[in-house]
Amino acid sequence: MAAALELEVRHTMPRYAHLVTGPKDLERRVGG
Repeated sequence: MAAALELEVRHTMPRYAHLVTGPKDLERRVGG
């Protein structure tokens, strides 16, 4: 269920995705 919520957040609120995915994903997103 958490994974589905994460995907939904990424699609609907990409600016808040880092709150769900964590700092690792945020670094990857910002870095490249």
